[in-house]
Amino acid sequence: MTSVIAEPRRPETWGHHRRWRDLTVGERRFVVAGTALDTALKVAMLVDLRRRPGEQVRGPTWAWASAALINSAGVIPAAYFAVGVTRSGRHGLRPQLPDHRQPRRHDS
Repeated sequence: MTSVIAEPRRPETWGHHRRWRDLTVGERRFVVAGTALDTALKVAMLVDLRRRPGEQVRGPTWAWASAALINSAGVIPAAYFAVGVTRSGRHGLRPQLPDHRQPRRHDS
């Protein structure tokens, strides 16, 4: 079984790029899974940015959206959810019911 971690390339192999057909089945699965995860994280980040008010985002929303276009291996979306969203804004996306459907408070 081959290792997932690539060995350092020797000088005689410099300039030789592995093609998709050169990868083992396990390596192909790893690439596909990583790409799917990265794409899902970016989509979740962009959807959240679109729905979240700007005051609940640290920094300009256009900068976070632009950063999502970078091939980041999931680092940019993880950083957005970890530090780009204010604490008070983490649960700010709950839908608000119309006034007549709001739960009643019973103040005693």
